[in-house]
Amino acid sequence: MWAWWHPGAGRWEIDFERAGNLRVADLEAAIARWVHGITDERVADAPPWADVLPKLLDVTAGRTVLAYNASFDQGVVVQHSHRDGLDPAHLADHRTWSCLMNRRTDWELCRRRLPLNGNHSPLGDCHTAYDLLQSMTSPSR
Repeated sequence: MWAWWHPGAGRWEIDFERAGNLRVADLEAAIARWVHGITDERVADAPPWADVLPKLLDVTAGRTVLAYNASFDQGVVVQHSHRDGLDPAHLADHRTWSCLMNRRTDWELCRRRLPLNGNHSPLGDCHTAYDLLQSMTSPSR
């Protein structure tokens, strides 16, 4: 394997000698397959980003977007919007986003980034993040 997650460093490690002339899109696709199980077949019927972005902008307008590792998600939204010649509008502003992973790190008085420990499916990770948010905001017993 030419790319792998290095948990101690909290980042992806890449063996560029074996990666050869790999394009960034190929690396992203390989990481998506490895981490999330996302394959070309799985997203074959997914709507184009140009159809998704307007709906996402509508539901997030005037709101704070919570995401686990928000800087990553914001970067993906902005990158794909620019790639397709679209304006990410308020989603390009980092102040629109709040990072649940950083809040959890503070809540658990921890100095390292903690994995979400979801099942890495989009819906599964949303449920796990929601459960985490509820546990962090519920009154102490």
